[in-house]
Amino acid sequence: MNLLKRNTTTVLKTIRWWELNRIFYNCYMLIIGFLSFFIGYVSIPVIYIFIGLGLNMLFTTSWVGELLFIRPYKSSKVTRIYTKTFILIFYGYSTISVLLYIFVPELLDWSIDLWIE
Repeated sequence: MNLLKRNTTTVLKTIRWWELNRIFYNCYMLIIGFLSFFIGYVSIPVIYIFIGLGLNMLFTTSWVGELLFIRPYKSSKVTRIYTKTFILIFYGYSTISVLLYIFVPELLDWSIDLWIE
């Protein structure tokens, strides 16, 4: 399955394409989550469930946004640009947000120490 290759077709096929890509996205984020957990040893691993749920809700906006805003153009070129742009930006955003989470406890300690002094 090529992650970025697709054709403009029916509404159901559009939703199906995005949801099949969600499987790959969740596998990718599972690897990033484990990497983040073992690099930073986060003391509250349940937070990863909340992060995952939030990012998956944002992922749903991919096909909702396509159907509402991109589909009216009826252009396969616009659809391809949207698909590639959304996926690359969202994967980058997700990776950075999960990996940066490991520094949140240290930043909180630093800010509290700074505030107390």
